[in-house]
Order: sequence, then structure tokens, then C-alpha cells
Amino acid sequence: MPEYGVLECTTITGIVDPAITVAIKVDGTQAACQGLFGLACTYTTQTAAVVPSYTSPVIGSTTTLVMTGNNLAMTGATGCTVSFAGVDADSCAVDGNGDATGTWTAGVPLPFTVESPILKIVTENAGITVTHQVCSTDTVTNVYATPAAAQADLTCSYAGGCLQSINSDGLAPNVEAGLLKVFVCSEEATLVSDQSSARTAVFSVPEL
Repeated sequence: MPEYGVLECTTITGIVDPAITVAIKVDGTQAACQGLFGLACTYTTQTAAVVPSYTSPVIGSTTTLVMTGNNLAMTGATGCTVSFAGVDADSCAVDGNGDATGTWTAGVPLPFTVESPILKIVTENAGITVTHQVCSTDTVTNVYATPAAAQADLTCSYAGGCLQSINSDGLAPNVEAGLLKVFVCSEEATLVSDQSSARTAVFSVPEL
């Protein structure tokens, strides 16, 4: 009985000779490509005018990241996926203006370095599902708050211990979800959930 598998190809930015035929080797033996649904086993390079891309990714809210899209409404598009700082979004959608929005219910991840979101558009045509990685070198500028974003003074009690507030969109939800940790003088701080919000995180820290 014939056996079938899925061949996944990662595309690159550049022009590929359309005369090149897709082939696969199994145990050192090249297997011929038979095509599917009348489609030839050759590469197809999209012209620059229709290559999907995005610009200006921004934090839309504590849970959303928005990317200004170009050619994201691809033929046969069934949805999209997006990841940021190595964390996949819980959902992704392309709106009527062609812009993409990723949503993280626990809050948008907060990387310690400047990064680009990885956006992919999923299409299905003639029974073939293809995932297109969207081109972009634009980065998100709203990264983890610097120490200057923390309050200058600690709020301490006679019972011992202090409270430290840090103003940073999404920090509290990320810590609460276990995606981030905050250390003060090499000791892990404990999030005080009932005093924190999506924009300000309050931590209990040892008295300094």
C-alpha cells in the first residue's frame, strides 16, 4: 500500500528559477514527485508586489500586538499565527484593513531585547495547505521596563518587607502566568496580585 507524508519547505526571500523541480531523497534514493491536483512539482516565486509583509508592530494593549499589514489578505487565507519572544499568541486575526493582531490572554510577552514578531499566514487552495512566513525586519520598541521605570522609593512596613512598584505594560500578567520573574538584589520578588494591574506590577521584596 502506498504511503504518503507531508513535505514542508521553508521559503527564503529571493528569486528561485521556476525550472527547478522539487525532489526528495529516501535512504539516499531520489523519489520522483508526481504532483497533486494537477499542480507541477516546481518552485513558484511570488513577485515583490504580492509578497506578504508587515511594518510598525506596536503593543496595542496589555494583551495585543498589532502589525500594519501589506498583502496579508492572500488568496485562500484561512487564518494566521504569530509568536513574539518565543511565545505563541493565543489567537491571531487579520482585520478588514489588512492589519494583523495577535492576542496573548496572559499579556504580551516582554523580551529583554528588541525583537520582531513572527507572523505567518495560512492558506488553503485545491486541498493544499500552505503556511507563508510574512517578511519584516521591523521590531517592537515597547520592551521590558528599565530600572528607571520603577518607583524610586520602597514602601516598607514595621512588620518587615517592602513593596516595589514597576510601571510596565503587561509585566504583572506575564509574571502571574509564570513567563517572567523579577529579582531585586539577587532575590526573587513576589507579585502582589491584588495590588497590581495590567500596567503596574507591585512586588513584595525583602527589606533592603
